[in-house]
Amino acid sequence: KYVKKEVAINTTNTEYDCNNYISTEIDKVTGESSTAAKEMLIVSKDGGKKGFGFYILKSSRGSIIFSIQAVGAGSCIDDDDKMNVLFRDGTRIALTNDSDFNCDAKYTQYFGSAFGKKKELEMFTTKEVETIRIWTSDSYVEEDFTPEQSKQLMRTVSC
Repeated sequence: KYVKKEVAINTTNTEYDCNNYISTEIDKVTGESSTAAKEMLIVSKDGGKKGFGFYILKSSRGSIIFSIQAVGAGSCIDDDDKMNVLFRDGTRIALTNDSDFNCDAKYTQYFGSAFGKKKELEMFTTKEVETIRIWTSDSYVEEDFTPEQSKQLMRTVSC
């Protein structure tokens, strides 16, 4: 007689496991939860003197927030400055800063809920970014993403 041995097959691809990209924390005082990227995505070829730091989080109302530090081309970003995105498939979008004028090199983009831009958010979940350019009051910061950086951004936003 043969014994039928059950073998558990792991169908979870850890490469796509959201636990690798985001974490959820609960405030012990208010009981509210917050979800954010586990780490800032740094896109720079010179060790951070010029480039981007992407921090992605989800608000309690469900909107997705890109908080981007753009360094290397002046620190002031106006409320109508643009972010141009080129995806690897040739698709392009231009987004306007959702934050107020600041000289902290901070560019902010809100997606979903009352902010709309669901189509644009979907692009970040389904397409790999090739290049991003963020305009400042002096010039612009532009960086090409490696395939790994593109996948990290896409998976973090998807999660």
